[in-house]
Amino acid sequence: MSLDDVTLTQQGQIPGLSPGRYVKLSVRDTGTGMPDWVRNRLFEPFFTTKGPDEGTGMGLAVVYGTVKNHEGEITVESTLGEGSVFHVFLPLAHIEASAEGEERGGVPGGKERILLVDDEPGVLQMTGQILKGLGYKVTTAPNGMAAWEIFKKRSHSFDLVITDQVMPGLTGLDLAREIFKISEGTPVILSTGYGETVSSEQARAAGISEFVMKPVSRKEVADTVRRALEDRGGMGT
Repeated sequence: MSLDDVTLTQQGQIPGLSPGRYVKLSVRDTGTGMPDWVRNRLFEPFFTTKGPDEGTGMGLAVVYGTVKNHEGEITVESTLGEGSVFHVFLPLAHIEASAEGEERGGVPGGKERILLVDDEPGVLQMTGQILKGLGYKVTTAPNGMAAWEIFKKRSHSFDLVITDQVMPGLTGLDLAREIFKISEGTPVILSTGYGETVSSEQARAAGISEFVMKPVSRKEVADTVRRALEDRGGMGT
């Protein structure tokens, strides 16, 4: 592992990064390496080379989303039989603070109460932090069944529900249907990963207010939440 101060002088020197000063964190392993087709898909949500029940494929996607939300980038070098090295680039503090100050002016927040549901702890924590940073009061649930138990006892305590789709026991769509039975006017945002079978048309037909694909940026979270709260009439109306 190493930590370096680097300066990018040209646009495109590192794809996705603007010229400026960055901190580069490099982490190297001595494993078997990976073929190009695996390296090219590393950060896709739910992509994994592990067998069933051995991994979800969300770990690197969450890391990548966090780095991108901080105006950074990750690059990967790998050689079969020799291992891999990950380079994480993040802007120096004064650059990051300036970018954050500029972003706040165009990112809406609020004080409404949100029930956030996801069975991936990393996603639940990261999204919860984003929402709290935008001013919302957030209650979290680790799966659909737990969320339903909370909501049916405190349905008047929430202005919005944000739920993952693929969860054990109760999917996001099924949770939304149960919610609408006792609180038809509560907006629900459905969050899914690439490759999942639910479509925006299915979500709309079920009464979902907004439909987003993981991973999502801070601005996308902010804009989607405000649309759902301000348009209680349903998705696409």
